[in-house]
Amino acid sequence: MEINAEKGRSNGGTTPLGYRIENKKYVLDEERAPIVWEVFTKYANGWSIKQICDSLNERHLTTAQGTTFNKNSLHTMLKNRKYLGIYIYNGHEIPGGMPQIIDKDLFDKVQEKMIANKKAPARARAKAEYILSGKLFCGYCKEKMVGHSSNQISKKGIIFNYYKCKNAGKNKSCKKKMAHKDYIEDIVINECRKLLTPQNIRRIAKEVVKIALSMDDRSEIKRLEGLIQKAQEEKANQMASLRACKDDMIREMIFEDLGKIGADIKELEKQLEVEKARHYVMTEKQVISHLTKLSKGDIHDITYRKSLIRLFVNKIFLYDDKFTITFNTGDEEVTITDILLSEIEEGLSGETLCISNHRAHHVAASFTSLAATFIYKSQRRARYQPFAGRQGLNLPSKIAEVFFHSHLIRKGLEALDK
Repeated sequence: MEINAEKGRSNGGTTPLGYRIENKKYVLDEERAPIVWEVFTKYANGWSIKQICDSLNERHLTTAQGTTFNKNSLHTMLKNRKYLGIYIYNGHEIPGGMPQIIDKDLFDKVQEKMIANKKAPARARAKAEYILSGKLFCGYCKEKMVGHSSNQISKKGIIFNYYKCKNAGKNKSCKKKMAHKDYIEDIVINECRKLLTPQNIRRIAKEVVKIALSMDDRSEIKRLEGLIQKAQEEKANQMASLRACKDDMIREMIFEDLGKIGADIKELEKQLEVEKARHYVMTEKQVISHLTKLSKGDIHDITYRKSLIRLFVNKIFLYDDKFTITFNTGDEEVTITDILLSEIEEGLSGETLCISNHRAHHVAASFTSLAATFIYKSQRRARYQPFAGRQGLNLPSKIAEVFFHSHLIRKGLEALDK
């Protein structure tokens, strides 16, 4: 077995999805490898494990064991380093020992998201929906702020909900005070809506269409069409054999085979119809129409509020007297460090600020801020510290990517039509 490992040969066991064994060596399964790439890409782009499983099972795709996809099988796949082309045996790793399906950047991004999702507060356990969870951070210690419900109930039966720093409280180091949930969320929602200007909507729509065209992967359609063609050829061969055969017993067996082939073709055609329905052409006009509706949505609707947060907000840093919002911007996700946050907040004193490392961003006609700071003295009044260039934010690429992978696009933008 050690000799097999050194030569990159299979030592038995289940072959990971996307590979097959040929002459005792791992080779790419051209029909199934795209499924692996699809799973990694969708998870990296924000799809949940359940959404990915539903999508795969709806198309009757199966795991390496031939079973339906579930949470465990997808977690196992997403952590499998063999997809990097690393042959693994008995604790030893041999880079390049087998074909690579997933590049290292995508693999690393998926691992980071899995860790972040594991650490993220389980909002499902909370009675109230804290829509800023995972995006709201303490301005002082930079720890996440989580939802907290008061044990006291008002005379009107109201339960007061807050955001609380995880590092604050009894015998903890941070002295950040709790903040009223609705107060913080309402201001953030209103600022998100202000970003949906006609100019930004047009720019985002152009980027959405570009992304849609670049990610319109039709490999599954081609795979199904290939299987249907093979089945039809087999059916034609069987029909030719039937016409030439005079033996009643053999003719009966051929009829039975033809029935099975016919059922297989019918099932494959059904899968093909479902797959083709997933591919549709989006136009700028269509996206502009739906984004315009989004800009006029009901701010009290929880689904609408969550859509705005997901679409626009990167991170929020909350202090006792102010908070800073950093928006999704540029072609890359921006990592907010302590030094960078200080630069952002200093830059908001009047001059615009650019923090993207993307070269194209720096040669733009004007540098633009990606943050807004709010100063508040009480829970009833909030004073906004303005900054130049809000409508000129370098939004399109990142926002369009988030928008494309949101439920709104994946469900054909139907949610906004209602």
